[in-house]
Amino acid sequence: VRHVILLLCQFVNYIHVVHLPIYYPTEEEKNDPKLYADNVR
Repeated sequence: VRHVILLLCQFVNYIHVVHLPIYYPTEEEKNDPKLYADNVR
C-alpha cells in the first residue's frame, strides 16, 4: 500500500513498454501446455 501511495504522489511516472510479436501456437503446442510454455519464453 505504501508503494502505491508514493507512486501516486509523484508528479511524473515513466514506464517502458515493449511490444512483442504475436505468438501463434502449433497444433502440437495446443495439445501440450508444457511445450507451449517452453516455446514462448
